[in-house]
Amino acid sequence: MPQTHNHIFLGWDGPALPLAAAHLIDHYIDGDVVDMRAATLVLPGGRALRRIIEVLLDETEARGATLIPPTATTVGNLPLELHTDPKALADDATSRRAWSKALRSVSPASLRVVFPELPKKNNLAEWDELAGLLSGLHQSVAGEGHSFSDVARICHSGSLYDDGPRWGVMAQVQAHYLRLLDAAGLSDRFQSRMVAIETGVTPFAGVLWLISIVELPSVTRRLIEASGAEVRTLIHAPEIAPEGGDDGPVFDDFGLPSTDYWETAEVPVTDEVLRVVDGPGDQADAVIDSLTGLAGQYTAEDVVLAVHADSDVVPYLEQRLEARGVAPRYAAGTPLPHTAPVRLLEAVANYLDDRAFLSLAALLRHPDAGPLTQTTSETPSRLEAIDAADQYFNDHFPYRLQGSIPAGEKRAARFPPLVYSLDRSGPLSQLKGRKRLSEWMPLIRDVLLTAYGERKLDRSTPLDRRLLDVLGRVRSVAITLASPPDLLDEECSGSAAIQALLLELRDDALPPEPRRDAVELLDWLEVPLDDAPVVMLTGFNEGMLPESVSGHAFLPDALRSRLGLIDNRRRLARDAYRLTTVLHSKVEVRLIAGRRSAQNDPLRPSRLMFRIPEEEMAPRVLHFLQ
Repeated sequence: MPQTHNHIFLGWDGPALPLAAAHLIDHYIDGDVVDMRAATLVLPGGRALRRIIEVLLDETEARGATLIPPTATTVGNLPLELHTDPKALADDATSRRAWSKALRSVSPASLRVVFPELPKKNNLAEWDELAGLLSGLHQSVAGEGHSFSDVARICHSGSLYDDGPRWGVMAQVQAHYLRLLDAAGLSDRFQSRMVAIETGVTPFAGVLWLISIVELPSVTRRLIEASGAEVRTLIHAPEIAPEGGDDGPVFDDFGLPSTDYWETAEVPVTDEVLRVVDGPGDQADAVIDSLTGLAGQYTAEDVVLAVHADSDVVPYLEQRLEARGVAPRYAAGTPLPHTAPVRLLEAVANYLDDRAFLSLAALLRHPDAGPLTQTTSETPSRLEAIDAADQYFNDHFPYRLQGSIPAGEKRAARFPPLVYSLDRSGPLSQLKGRKRLSEWMPLIRDVLLTAYGERKLDRSTPLDRRLLDVLGRVRSVAITLASPPDLLDEECSGSAAIQALLLELRDDALPPEPRRDAVELLDWLEVPLDDAPVVMLTGFNEGMLPESVSGHAFLPDALRSRLGLIDNRRRLARDAYRLTTVLHSKVEVRLIAGRRSAQNDPLRPSRLMFRIPEEEMAPRVLHFLQ
């Protein structure tokens, strides 16, 4: 167990990462060389990971020294540095395949205890959706060292509502899932960590530096302890003593913010930093007013606009900024499901799945669908095809295209050859029947090759570069799905194969183009580790900051607490600490709260708005409600 003397308090008079980099270089510099090969840096996320290396290089260069870089990783990937598994670890796509097959290995009568409505046996796409749900639950509870059987036992022991039967069925599915991976010669990465703790971990050589970490799963903690690693924690705060000495430690043994302390700690939200307005458009206007009030003291690079991923303020902010000639850069990027190639595959899958006229109309209207039809003298161009389809619909009102298609009259007479060219001679004609998932992937790639292969794309052009990046992501996932273990390579329809591919792309995003003149829009969780001296935070309302989760179908807050998962109490403490670091370490901060949503529903003020001296409480409440 790491000891408290391994805590290094950086203060909060500046951004966390430059302070951390300066301390690390002071520790490792010897003459004109900074040799950090013995160090493994652990950061909260990928953005901070990339930034710490940049800051280390800049600081080393400023001192006229040479950097021998450290190993750097994120909290999520730290277990990979602490132990190795003799088997290969299953990737996300393979795990989903195993969960999907495991679900169908359990009797429908048992599964209906968990899912009252089950997909049809051969509807692979819907089974894959349920597989993704179970995979997410598995990741959540396994991170704290629990199996589904453990959760079932905990549910049986004194909960207000006994959800043990559902978790018991899911434990059967989990057991099938693990057996399938084992038969395929693979390991589940979460199960592998628990096994490593029980069987022994290779001693860790070097020093683990935890940099501004606020969350550390229980299994990761136990791996660190089992490895005997020397741990040093860099904490973005001064050494704080609890007033009166009765509130316990401010940071725990691993340097994480203590829930008992931070859930009630005072947060210095003054009237000078707080703005309360009405709707999301007013929040965007408040940001513009605050930026205008800076009177050109800062460049665009010095400003960060903090937003919540589910906030309805983002489109208003982007509109207001662009209207004033300021380029917004939303760091979350463009979700891949919103890109043209992925939308094209979705339209193809929908058409293949039901051959409904509306699905065909949506496919024809996709701007990149033209090459999928084999153009002849009988088949129209893309715009003519849309016109012919509309005319055909007006003449015949078809719901589904099957059997013999009436020729129609005039322009609509060109519609049947269009459909035949899609179904019988184009790349979609190869997507009929049932094949193994691996066999479908080259044929799906052929659809994209037909749609985009004739284009001359130039990677130096932003639009072409983004298209190539999207196609590259799709290709990468398709390659993974083209080589699953034999026992997970199941037969399915062409549309189900496309849906399986799209499911693996659903949570991916295309990062925005780098622009030096752009104002960054960051998710709130990224802000405390950003270097920008100016922060404008929107959505300072309950549910967004602090973040909270209520009404989860499988992991309600009370159960999360009993399992040791992060619950709303820990989220509150985490966000109170993070907000405190932002208020102390930034030069200019504005916290903007709304009274109403875009749907005109009332919003509650953030609890963190009221972590102030008692005599200031009533004026603050009146300020929000006026």
